[in-house]
Amino acid sequence: MGFSVATLYDHLAGQPVALLALLLCAVMVGETLIFVGLMVPGDSLTVLSGTVSTDPGRYLSIVAAATIGSVIGEVVGYGIGHRLGRRLSQSLCGRMSQPRHWQRASS
Repeated sequence: MGFSVATLYDHLAGQPVALLALLLCAVMVGETLIFVGLMVPGDSLTVLSGTVSTDPGRYLSIVAAATIGSVIGEVVGYGIGHRLGRRLSQSLCGRMSQPRHWQRASS
């Protein structure tokens, strides 16, 4: 069985909105926190999830899930950087990065 957008659309449209919102929220947290967005762009998934919205309530749930997931990912990412940034800059991975990037991040 081959992949098609129509098949994916039909499958997503049949799912409960709570499940779609939870999955989208998790993807958005991953995108903003741990670079999952390099493999699966959250914007594309948000648009795809929005297209299967059949009523305003379902659409608002999708928008809220994407927003909440993005904010959670950004806040947690900031907290990790604030708390562990100095140790990260002195680690092997941090030493491989250019010093001007660390200076810009700490200012």
